[in-house]
Amino acid sequence: MYLLTVLYHESWKTEAWESEKEESDMEEFVWEGSRSEKNTLQTLLRGRFSSAPSDEVLRSPAVQEYRSAVLNLRNQGERPESVECYKQSVKSMLGIS
Repeated sequence: MYLLTVLYHESWKTEAWESEKEESDMEEFVWEGSRSEKNTLQTLLRGRFSSAPSDEVLRSPAVQEYRSAVLNLRNQGERPESVECYKQSVKSMLGIS
């Protein structure tokens, strides 16, 4: 029983190098605060949404579709379906389609 208690408490300790993880090292991609979110916001604020508040831009259906496609692509891997979904979401978000 003592061994289980020790192992449990040791598992919650983190090493200094663990806090140095970068976005590409993460086990699962997180949209909030990512470079993808920031770049999307910057791009859209220069174009279609130049007069809209940033939180409104991020809540728009086109950006939500893009967010979903990016999460799927980064977390599930590159498959033909996920790449096609990503392509369509980018075109929709930029108003190209």
